[in-house]
Amino acid sequence: MGNNTYNAGVFLWFIIACVAGYTGIQSSVLPPLIIFGIVALLVIASFFVPSFRSWVCGISLSTLISIHLARFVGFYFLYLYGKGLLPYEFAVYGGWGDIVVAALALILLLLSAENVIKNPVYFFIWNMVGLIDILFVVGTAARLYFA
Repeated sequence: MGNNTYNAGVFLWFIIACVAGYTGIQSSVLPPLIIFGIVALLVIASFFVPSFRSWVCGISLSTLISIHLARFVGFYFLYLYGKGLLPYEFAVYGGWGDIVVAALALILLLLSAENVIKNPVYFFIWNMVGLIDILFVVGTAARLYFA
């Protein structure tokens, strides 16, 4: 499989995720299971499908960091909380966490990929903050769903 196949797959996944979110066909339990499944498949494919591993390794660091600018969606979480549509714990903590991660991503992009690679401490700290944030958000969502 070539790069265009993988690019088309990513685009198709994005379209399906948007349609599922817009129509509300997903349940509160389903997204964490889907996320876990997708991550597991991506990790397995990275080890066992050489063309996929080559495609992943060809993605620039700037592109990978840029994807996290979407985490400015945290402002929308805060807006929805203000409208009474999201619970405080999820919207405020998750929203601000996403905003911080997106802002740090913007700073990394402004520093340029070369500087980030030369001093990977910034990249490591950003990754840890982002990981803690997403684990907290998923954990909070699951806890609120089961409560």
